[in-house]
Amino acid sequence: SQVVLTEEGINRAFRAELVQKRLVNVESETLMNFSGGEPITFRDVEVELLPENQIQINALTDLPNRQDVPIRMTATIIVERRRRIRFDNPTFNADGIDEDVRGISEIFTNAFADVLNEMVDLDRFDLDGVTLRLNRLETSGKNLVFSGYAQIDHFPGT
Repeated sequence: SQVVLTEEGINRAFRAELVQKRLVNVESETLMNFSGGEPITFRDVEVELLPENQIQINALTDLPNRQDVPIRMTATIIVERRRRIRFDNPTFNADGIDEDVRGISEIFTNAFADVLNEMVDLDRFDLDGVTLRLNRLETSGKNLVFSGYAQIDHFPGT
C-alpha cells in the first residue's frame, strides 16, 4: 500500500506530544558538555521536503548562556532494513548563522540528526501480531510518499 504525508502534516507531527517528548530534555553527553550538564530541548522544528529524497530541517535550542541556537541541516531520507527511516548524510547549513555561534550550531545540528535517527523505527509501532514494513519512500513536491505493507498474523487481543 501507499501512504502520502504532506510537508504540512510532517511539521504538524513535530508539534505533537508523541514527537515532542522525544525532543525535550535530551540527555546526550556531547550536548550536555555545552549546557552545563543540563538536558537539551529542541524546539520550533520546521521541515521542508526537497527533490531527490532530500529534506531541509531547521530547529532551535537554548543554552544557559545563549538563547535560540539555530539547528540547520539538509539530509537524504532513506529506508533502512525496511523498518527505519534515517536522515542520511546530514549536512550543516551555515548560511545566515552568526559566525560567533556557527561552531556550536554545527555540533548541535549533528547531534539533532542522531536524535532524529533514533525516532522513526516501525518496530516501535508494531502491535501484537502486526508487522509494518517499508519498501521505499520518495519526495514528490511537498509530499513524502511511502510504499510498504502490514503483515497481520492475528488481530491484537485475539
